[in-house]
Amino acid sequence: MMFLGGSAFASLGGIQTFNRTLLSALARNEYLQSGFLTNEEQSSFPELLKDELSGGSGSKLALLNWAAKHVLRPTDLILTDHLNYSPILLASIFARKKVVTLHAYEMELPISSLRLMALKRMDAYICVSEYSKRLGLALGLDEEKMHVCYHGLDIELGAVRKDACQVPTILFVGRLDRHYKGHDHLIEASAIMKNQGVKFKMVFAGGGQRLEDFRNQIAIMGLQSYVDFRGFVSDEELKTLYATADVFALPSSGEGFGLVYLEAMAHSLPCLAVNAGAAPEVVLDQETGVCVEYGDVDAIAKALQNLIEDTELRVKLGKNGRLRYEQHFTVSAFEERLSNLFKEIRIRS
Repeated sequence: MMFLGGSAFASLGGIQTFNRTLLSALARNEYLQSGFLTNEEQSSFPELLKDELSGGSGSKLALLNWAAKHVLRPTDLILTDHLNYSPILLASIFARKKVVTLHAYEMELPISSLRLMALKRMDAYICVSEYSKRLGLALGLDEEKMHVCYHGLDIELGAVRKDACQVPTILFVGRLDRHYKGHDHLIEASAIMKNQGVKFKMVFAGGGQRLEDFRNQIAIMGLQSYVDFRGFVSDEELKTLYATADVFALPSSGEGFGLVYLEAMAHSLPCLAVNAGAAPEVVLDQETGVCVEYGDVDAIAKALQNLIEDTELRVKLGKNGRLRYEQHFTVSAFEERLSNLFKEIRIRS
């Protein structure tokens, strides 16, 4: 198998995290023959993958050189992480199967006619969720070629113990310059809860160009003692935030999967999500969290207040979330789904 992608190890993001897990799984299970990451350098690769992967350091010329050397090589399967590489896969005439991974964001952007034509001629699509599958169908892709394969993560838990006397903490993790994440709705919900006398602390972890704008906004709204924008945090800081939080909230409308929900569930946190994107596929309403309608600030405030004030419900949903994570969303579960998927792709003509 050959792999062609953008990045995995040198930058953050959902697709990059998916690629890290995917490439490691391919290498461990001896699927991967060679691979190329356009936007990375060789030095960023882990030891497990240094013999199989090469990097382009962001050079389009390096990508073209790799493609010229590899697209005519025989291989049972060539896999890419982005639909933009579909024309290169289409040129791989000696590859038995050509497969594209579909996430979400890339399918909501304008796609050139050449790329869409190439995309439609792929042999199979790995959809990270039913939501990404629906986006693919909206592009006119063949449903019979689509295979849903949920992600998996092995998550190291933070070791910090919660203080029983602390004010309940709501945690948001995500970039603040993605409009669909719902952070603005959480700020409005915070104002509602403050006015109703609810005791809470809301922590936003994540950077973005609008970080200072949001800090100024909460100052104007008088929410400084309730809302804390931490900006970008390290992995260790993030583990501590998960370990000390009581509720996780990401009322996002456009998650292709939502890896942060897995991190929250692994830490036994109930999740506040919305009935949009892939969130309802990961967070089960009234079982591992609460799902409301996107943009319904009153419903968000009510759900968060209920989770804050009902300790028994909060603990129950958190435990259910941890169990769901252990049963369905570990790397082991992901690798089993991946293995079954490759078997099905190869069996189909």
